[in-house]
Amino acid sequence: MLLEDGLALADRDGYKTYIEASAKGLGLYLKYGWKEIDDVKIDARPYGGHSIESTKCMMRDRQPLKLVKQ
Repeated sequence: MLLEDGLALADRDGYKTYIEASAKGLGLYLKYGWKEIDDVKIDARPYGGHSIESTKCMMRDRQPLKLVKQ
């Protein structure tokens, strides 16, 4: 619900939105209209991690406002 409310405000005000997503969140963000624009690799091993992690940089254009029938 928080995501939907925030996106509704961005759409109303005409803003694009940016987010960085892990592999676990990627499907959710694609569902809400974000598109992958870049992939960032981070070597987590020097910081106690076990691998090179991948983060997707995503952009979402303003979406048309949905009309609600009353």
